[in-house]
Amino acid sequence: MPSNSSPSPIFEPSGCLPDLLGLLDVKPGITDFATIWNPDEGTLLAGEADPDKAYLEKVRPQKLRLQLKYVRERGFWTDLRILGNTAWIVARKFLPF
Repeated sequence: MPSNSSPSPIFEPSGCLPDLLGLLDVKPGITDFATIWNPDEGTLLAGEADPDKAYLEKVRPQKLRLQLKYVRERGFWTDLRILGNTAWIVARKFLPF
């Protein structure tokens, strides 16, 4: 696979909106609203001719919205709700309901 000398736009901080800086105040966790929204990004991007472009256009904007939602709503009960929903997604995938 050829090496790309320029960084991928997926990881470039340029164009970062001021309200996105609030994301830096939150410690990373094991799950989030975006995981619940789309637990399998690979399937969504699998048929795309340019998966990086599709990610930037389809996935990243929604993930950022959901991450900002967490910044606004974070707390014990929000965390509990996210963990419960994530557990339900995992259970549905592996258990016959």
